[in-house]
Amino acid sequence: MADRGVRAGLLLARLHAPVHNGEWWREKLEGNVRRDADTEAHLVRLGGVPLRLWEHEAVDAAVGKVVGALASRGHPRALRVLGGTVPASR
Repeated sequence: MADRGVRAGLLLARLHAPVHNGEWWREKLEGNVRRDADTEAHLVRLGGVPLRLWEHEAVDAAVGKVVGALASRGHPRALRVLGGTVPASR
């Protein structure tokens, strides 16, 4: 999931409201934050593991987050990458 709500929340918290159409922008960004929170909650209910990967984040760090999340779910390749044990086949 590409989560833009965090960015919208950061914009609301750190920036001054735009001079033109300020109320519209505030409502739009707040709506984006709510929508993305709802989407994340839905993914969790389905058993997903939402991750936050930032465009300014180093690729190795982003890959590490993904591999770590997969390993925490028992994914064999991710466990091998991290040097863990692979669960026996059922």
